[in-house]
Amino acid sequence: MDRHLIALDMDGTLLNSENRVTERTQRTLQLLADMGHYIVPATGRTLCLLPEELGAVRGINFAVLENGSLVWDYGQERAVVRRLLPQGKAKEILDEAYGGKFMEASGRMGRGFCYAEIFVDGKAYADIRSIVGLSESSLGENFERYFLENHEFVEHLENQRWLLDRVSKINLYFEEEEFGQRVRENWRKIREVSLTTSVGGNVEFNAAETNKGIGLSGLMEYLNIPKERVIAIGDNENDLEMFARAGTAVAMENAKEMVKKAARKVTLSNDCDGVAVFLETYFGL
Repeated sequence: MDRHLIALDMDGTLLNSENRVTERTQRTLQLLADMGHYIVPATGRTLCLLPEELGAVRGINFAVLENGSLVWDYGQERAVVRRLLPQGKAKEILDEAYGGKFMEASGRMGRGFCYAEIFVDGKAYADIRSIVGLSESSLGENFERYFLENHEFVEHLENQRWLLDRVSKINLYFEEEEFGQRVRENWRKIREVSLTTSVGGNVEFNAAETNKGIGLSGLMEYLNIPKERVIAIGDNENDLEMFARAGTAVAMENAKEMVKKAARKVTLSNDCDGVAVFLETYFGL
């Protein structure tokens, strides 16, 4: 079979509810990599936040990260694509998040309500004050573990100019999913940024016209892989543009309805090895 590019979302897709990649899925990915297919993480996460189980799969050479803001070549250890937020926009977003405007609009106050992370050069940064109350957050233990692992914490993140001038993506996480939806609606009017969501109603900020589909297209061109040999598997809103660029779009059973409607196939859920089940059937493993 001709070499395929297999673009895999992480949260809700490759990762199960415990934020782990199962042994079965690891074995399937390794078989496909050994056959010469491109296994490509395609995620809103940045480089340092990829699950450790992927590091055990030999032959993963490329990744579409940060919703397409960063396309990484592991072999060359360099960015194939890198898109930054416009100058000044990261500080504007964080000033609002930490200044209370988001929280006042919801009728709630307190730093624990909104958690922010920024991605710079493949690393994740957060405000050290966000740790306060994190263990009691309604976002759950998986979020707490994610937020505490592999992040670098600084004081007054919104004032760290040395970081803010190089931000490629900002994620805001809210205790109330409904409020995240309201924030997205407010910011959709700002042309310099693009917005989406992937986990629990969060708000993800990228540069305008940046998404997984754009990042995937850049990698397809870089590798000279035609659309008909691209498989994309995902579960959430930030996977839709990636689906449009793939010859075969596959939604998880746990995906949002809009994602299932946009897909060509629907596989089992992320807690039932849905990625492995589909790929094993498709490639006859």
